[in-house]
Amino acid sequence: MGRDEPLALSLLEEHNAILVPVIERHGGEIIKFIGDAILAIFESARDGVRAAVEGQRALAERNRELPEERRILVRMGLHVGDVSLRDGDAFGDGVNIASRLEPLADPGGLCVSQTVRDMVAAHPEFVLESMGQRTLKNIQHPVELYRVRIEPGLSAPSPAAPRSGPRSRAWGVAAALAVVAVGVLLTILGREPGTTAAPAPSPREELRQVLADRAGTMRIGLIPLEPVGTEASLARAMGMHLQGRLAELPNAEVRVVPSTEAAGEGAHVIRGAVGALGSKLMLNLERVDGAEGVVSRVYRDADDLDALVASVDEALLDLLVRKVPEPSSETMVRIIRERLGEVRNCYEKILADHPDAEGKLTVEWGVAPSGRTRDVTIAEDEIGVPELDRCVREAMGRWLFPATAKGLGKVRYPLSFASSADD
Repeated sequence: MGRDEPLALSLLEEHNAILVPVIERHGGEIIKFIGDAILAIFESARDGVRAAVEGQRALAERNRELPEERRILVRMGLHVGDVSLRDGDAFGDGVNIASRLEPLADPGGLCVSQTVRDMVAAHPEFVLESMGQRTLKNIQHPVELYRVRIEPGLSAPSPAAPRSGPRSRAWGVAAALAVVAVGVLLTILGREPGTTAAPAPSPREELRQVLADRAGTMRIGLIPLEPVGTEASLARAMGMHLQGRLAELPNAEVRVVPSTEAAGEGAHVIRGAVGALGSKLMLNLERVDGAEGVVSRVYRDADDLDALVASVDEALLDLLVRKVPEPSSETMVRIIRERLGEVRNCYEKILADHPDAEGKLTVEWGVAPSGRTRDVTIAEDEIGVPELDRCVREAMGRWLFPATAKGLGKVRYPLSFASSADD
């Protein structure tokens, strides 16, 4: 507390009065107060960064007209990692690494890891600046760090709607915050997907139990995910999350490999792709077992990154235990129809310059093992507008499908265009 204990206690009360409501507004839950620190949990990286930024702005506004001895300066550090809640406390890499990042932040600043940066980079409300790589105590590999720019006087982003439900073991973001007179520790994490008040095990718990009961070690090779229609940072972040979830499984030996062959005989190889189309995010994963080939495929789509991340545990259960079969042709048709909005954007813009154009385009494409659309061509063209042909091919080239069975061949789909009618 320092030499002036009454002043320190007064600052602690002010500090809590400012930050606790901010935590709660962004869906945070206070786990406990630890002397001059707070332990709290959040649902997502975005909620955590928003809470941290709003908290720093509120403290900066408070400090504006005060003498130096009454100012509260907070250092904040955030990292995505696994977090376990037990007996009113939080444990795991998320907490450990965040505590190493906090001293590296500027007073009144926020320091985040590469993984956090990747998960919030798509949100323009956040501006991040590289701090380079740092070696952290008791952490095997160097960590790429970023500074979140916190501009004073800006309105805070709207907080996420509160979420309900019990929390047990979770993926998450941990944030450590230290203050000149008082300190705070926040742990920001996602609820275990599938967890409810019912006694039925979550997908994560079910997968852990199955592997714990098996004889011998399951060797898993993870090939880096392929980005489709999105930044490579998203594929890298999802790949790191997959690797972390797999590495924590009992009786599992996990390593990142460049190819199926590099995983070695007897290994189960997981490969796939992450894609973005409009507001949707999509994830393909498949399991390859040596000469047996592909034995299971899963496909997930979601409206935001948090929901996609929350689907990973059940996807791994489907891959490693349930061996989910290929999606049906009905599923393929549904996905095609859902994505035609991307093509609609093409012809609404281009047909404005060609008001009399109408007719049918038949589009043909193949699907790579990852699910990436490839070799998109216009098989039949009754319209004859070259700009429209190019736009449709480029738009469909960003699509990601459930990985199709070997030998499915080309897919053909007719699109009818008219400047005065819907598709």
